[in-house]
Amino acid sequence: MSSLYGFTSWARLTCSDHKPTIDVLNFHAGIIASKYKIGTTACAFYTRFGEFIKLFKESDYDENYLDDGGTTEVARVHWSFLRCAKDEVRDVEPWKRVDYRV
Repeated sequence: MSSLYGFTSWARLTCSDHKPTIDVLNFHAGIIASKYKIGTTACAFYTRFGEFIKLFKESDYDENYLDDGGTTEVARVHWSFLRCAKDEVRDVEPWKRVDYRV
């Protein structure tokens, strides 16, 4: 678990109560785990999430990135990632759904 999303400080994140950060991680994980939703192939969804993770790590996991009115790079990509879901996440056709349960 220590390398989930590239975070080396997993314990620090699991103790986090910063709802905006948790929401981004949960949203991404929900799409990845879903057999009903997927990011589009030429997708900004995955790219923007990667940018968020990179910038959040570079900020030393500073959870105050939204506090200054959202002017930081972390805040910019946070909102960009969440906005792209409207256009970049779609339903998976029923015949393409994979059931990983055994």
